[in-house]
Amino acid sequence: MSAGNDFGGLVYCTWTQRANFPDHLRRKFGDLDEYIRRLLGSSKTSLTLVAPFLSRRWMDAYRGSLELSATRGAFIRLLSRDLNDTSGVNGSAVRTLIKNGNSVVLRNRIRFLEANADLSEFVHAKLIIADRARGYIGSANFSERAMGANFEIGSALNQRQCEALDDLIDYLESSGSLIDITNKVMVSS
Repeated sequence: MSAGNDFGGLVYCTWTQRANFPDHLRRKFGDLDEYIRRLLGSSKTSLTLVAPFLSRRWMDAYRGSLELSATRGAFIRLLSRDLNDTSGVNGSAVRTLIKNGNSVVLRNRIRFLEANADLSEFVHAKLIIADRARGYIGSANFSERAMGANFEIGSALNQRQCEALDDLIDYLESSGSLIDITNKVMVSS
């Protein structure tokens, strides 16, 4: 499945589950892991990631794709929760991301956002938006379990959908509902 400009409507699921489908059904679903990896590495200007749960192994597995987009010039913003909790799972995951690999590139091109108290449940969404043109929305968190053991399903987003969701996140950030905690995360790393 290609990472074209308008591929909304394509459906993806985790490969471990897809492999068990009969042939006629398997052909209707793309491989979610492959799609996310290609999407994360395809960005040239901006990459937005939203998920409530992260894991160190997911960050390790997808770091190369994120670094590729950062090297191409993409600014990355990651919206989650508990990112500054150094003893928590999410905090540990972002520290793994920015300390390992080509961390200089990522450190200079990534921002970390959390919702304020009034909007804390917003971070239940799971989505990726690349260059306001390509995207993913679905059930998979950015965790090892989501990409391996769980049965996760998601759909590709077209450009119009990506623009609307990116505009929503821009609005929430400019209105103070999303808070940039990048400095706190970097200092504690």
